[in-house]
Amino acid sequence: MQILLDHMVPHELRRLLEGDVFTTQFMGWDQLQNGQLLEACDERGFDVLLTHDKNMRHQQELTQYQTAVLQLDAPSNDPEDVRLLVPQINEALRDLTPGEFVVVG
Repeated sequence: MQILLDHMVPHELRRLLEGDVFTTQFMGWDQLQNGQLLEACDERGFDVLLTHDKNMRHQQELTQYQTAVLQLDAPSNDPEDVRLLVPQINEALRDLTPGEFVVVG
């Protein structure tokens, strides 16, 4: 499974997730916003985009993408807050289907 961490998701998370994890910075996509980012994910074959963006599901027609979106609902993007969600994130990753939107937290 290929996972992309959105701009504001702590990079430390990549060592704790089950799958091949990349960051938008590593991919050179740190300037891409929602729709552009989802298109790039689809083109590159990413299975999941992890994001803190609570508006993405309302601003984008997510069903047109194969990449699933997993929204992290943590109090902040502080690594300690996000780390608490890791068991839930890994569980959700096992059950995701293409194009699905899931909130974890």
